[in-house]
Amino acid sequence: MGVPITFLARHCPEQFEIVGLVNGKDNLVDISTTRDYKYFREMRQTGEETGASGTKIYGNPVLAGKPDKGNYFIHEDECVYSTYARIFIKRR
Repeated sequence: MGVPITFLARHCPEQFEIVGLVNGKDNLVDISTTRDYKYFREMRQTGEETGASGTKIYGNPVLAGKPDKGNYFIHEDECVYSTYARIFIKRR
């Protein structure tokens, strides 16, 4: 299961084992990207393009839809956004 970094403040080692970390720089869990986002364009909440492409989101978890705040990515009629790095844990 993927949880936010803030999980570490409440981590109970007897209950959960930390398996690894996935973020845009280091993939410490063997999870590969299953989609190609290079044709997506980054947009601000105002609808203005930032000039960045979807390659910026590789390695981060991606959710479908437009977030309530923050930038998002569009391609044709699809909208996605990238979340922060996640720690992967499993129940002991």
